Amino acid sequence: MTWTPSDMRILYLEDEAIIAMETVETLREMGFQQIDMAYSLPAAERLVADARPDIALLDVNLSHGRTSIDLGQRLLGEGVPVVFATGYASGSLPADPRATVIEKPVTPGALERALTEAAAHPES
Repeated sequence: MTWTPSDMRILYLEDEAIIAMETVETLREMGFQQIDMAYSLPAAERLVADARPDIALLDVNLSHGRTSIDLGQRLLGEGVPVVFATGYASGSLPADPRATVIEKPVTPGALERALTEAAAHPES
């Protein structure tokens, strides 16, 4: 996949509003124009059902003890590059060589590198 943010639909799942607002601004500065923002796992699943993203940025640990791991695995299986963002050590996530993992707090440079790396992986 070619790294052209302006042509890509990104699914962004983050349940913390302040982090979400800051990251959406960073994504816009990177050139993303089609940002499907979800604050909960059910909302993210609805967005995926409505339109397949070109790439996904998923916060791993969500409220009520939920995680985005299953959604990410499903998207990876459909050939969608996934970046998992986690506040825990990346080694604590299930290993999947198709996924890119970034540790929080996320800096704009680290986010761009992670998304670029994920987009460069061949689709499965």
